[in-house]
Amino acid sequence: PRMDRYFYSPKLGLKFRSKDDAKRFLNKVEDANGDEAEAIIAFHGRKRGRPPAATPAAVAAAEYDFCADIASAPDLIRRCLVVVRTLCASASASPFIYPVDPQIYPAYYEAVMTPCSLYDVSMFLQEAGEKFSLNHEDPEIEDVVTETGRKIRIIVQNSIYVNSSNSIVNSA
Repeated sequence: PRMDRYFYSPKLGLKFRSKDDAKRFLNKVEDANGDEAEAIIAFHGRKRGRPPAATPAAVAAAEYDFCADIASAPDLIRRCLVVVRTLCASASASPFIYPVDPQIYPAYYEAVMTPCSLYDVSMFLQEAGEKFSLNHEDPEIEDVVTETGRKIRIIVQNSIYVNSSNSIVNSA
């Protein structure tokens, strides 16, 4: 179990600062029939005291066509794409959307062993979505989801590692 002051969602491990936010998110999960990816979009979709804004997924879809939905892809891959679109729409994600430019930050590639970006994750999912579009029951699809989670964790680990030594990129 995690020993910190945050609350985490059960499936995706999303972090919430307060118990009230965690409860509000759980209500969104119930409304979305257990789909945490859809629930996090609903959770961030409306801010108190403001008119409804475009959902993060809609903003990401408009700006980042590389993580567009593939209607013929298996549901698990489509859900992973929703997560990537949501991450891309996050204000703190901008340093992680595209690969780090080695011309600007040459030390980054010396500091991290496995460079990765949300663009890389999305391209991996796009390829998998096309590959499995005709066979939604292939057991390899679960491997794609596992690899997607691994790649996103690598992005986070790279950020933590680089930011602990110097300030090349911001943390998400």
